[in-house]
Parts: sequence; C-alpha cells; structure tokens
Amino acid sequence: MSTFRKGLWQHLLNRYPTPDDLRRMVNQTKEWGFDLLLPCVKLYDGWADYYSRVARVRPGWEFDPLMVVAEEANRIGLEVHPWSCVFVESADPTGSALMQAAVAFRTEPYM
Repeated sequence: MSTFRKGLWQHLLNRYPTPDDLRRMVNQTKEWGFDLLLPCVKLYDGWADYYSRVARVRPGWEFDPLMVVAEEANRIGLEVHPWSCVFVESADPTGSALMQAAVAFRTEPYM
C-alpha cells in the first residue's frame, strides 16, 4: 500500500539569488512538513535555471541553482523532482539551440 506524501511545486528559483538563499528555501520546505520539492527548472520565459549545453541558461547565475537545491535536499532527506515548461521552446526558435537543431520539432504559432 502506498503512503501519502506532500510535495511543494517551486516555480521561481530565480527569486533566490544566492546558494544560501536556495538552501534556506529547501530547509524551509522540509520544516513545513513536505517530503518532495518540485522545482521548475525552465519557466514560460524559456530560460533554464540550471547549467546546460543545450538550453539558454538564465543570465546572472554564477552557480548551478539546481545542483545547490539537489545537494541540500539530499543532505536533509528531501526528494527533488525537477520539471520544466516544454512548450516555450518553440515560442522563439531563434533563442533555442534545441529548436535550431531540430527543425522538425517546431510548431506553427497558434492563430
């Protein structure tokens, strides 16, 4: 039989500009009684909040925010399941390395 678990969806990693800010957020999530943190690593604006060779990384990160979240969560026993908004890739194919390389994946704008 499965057990009930609580997860917190975190949409704005970019609101935590330093590694210590991210660590505090992770610890607060655990303190609030959540078992699982689901950080969005790429929002509707198309910028990635993790280091990537393919995605456009949000300007200003001097560290990998997803790595900081994952390491701190692992240290305190909190699960992390990153997720991303995938449909924004085709919104502006000129800014996406993925869409520039994979023309077949592009979609026509909705009219």
